[in-house]
Amino acid sequence: MNWNEASRLAALAELAQGRTEGVARNMRAAFAVDEIGGRLWPLTISDGGPTCYLVDGVTAYLDYALAETRNLAAHPALRAAMRGLIHAAGPLVRATGLDRQVQVNNWLFSTCPVPPLSTATAAALADRLSPRHPRHALVIRSLNEADDAASLAALKSLGWVLLPARQVWRIDPPRAEAARWRDLISDGRLTDRCPFPLIPATAFTDADFARAADLYDQLYRRKYPALNPAYTAAFLQGAAQAGLIDLAGWRGPQGDLVAVSGLFRN
Repeated sequence: MNWNEASRLAALAELAQGRTEGVARNMRAAFAVDEIGGRLWPLTISDGGPTCYLVDGVTAYLDYALAETRNLAAHPALRAAMRGLIHAAGPLVRATGLDRQVQVNNWLFSTCPVPPLSTATAAALADRLSPRHPRHALVIRSLNEADDAASLAALKSLGWVLLPARQVWRIDPPRAEAARWRDLISDGRLTDRCPFPLIPATAFTDADFARAADLYDQLYRRKYPALNPAYTAAFLQGAAQAGLIDLAGWRGPQGDLVAVSGLFRN
């Protein structure tokens, strides 16, 4: 744990004020920071109910899947069949208890890279959190075989259950697929030729942060299911000013932002 990470965690805790609703309007969970196994961890504690998928496994596996069937609108029979299958799986999914969870390393973003987990650290997490929350599942998201093989092995050795979740796109330049690497180079060239000025978050006005929240909503909650987090403009502003996320935007000819980019590093 370095000073920068500790300061960012302190900023996140201040923005959340003990509840994730201060971060995203539809994210309902308690938020805390706890020192376990020699490092600080951001934690969310969810007791179920309507919320976004970042803090609730039932929402992620059941409600989100149902929402995604909208992509089958052109095939009503197939859509009805898929919805029937998902509803049939509902009792089993709810029986897992994943709607009551303590999520470890939850920075309140869709992808939260996880620090290396030794067997001792994984055991310390369980020893500390399970007695405090005996009716909650312990959850760690964003683990993958490419980056976290040793951590996954440590968790499996202690009886943790691995569940498939969402796809995470990653780029390893020395071994990147040629087509995907070409796409990145092309994106960079298009950005260089963009006629609109790139504005750092340090130059954002209050209206710019509100526009950034709206642009996020247009993509992640209107094009994609509304179960994605409804981040507030106040959170984006506070997170950018605290260095929790790197925000930048492209200002159009009318003076408003026409695009925004946000980066989270861990």
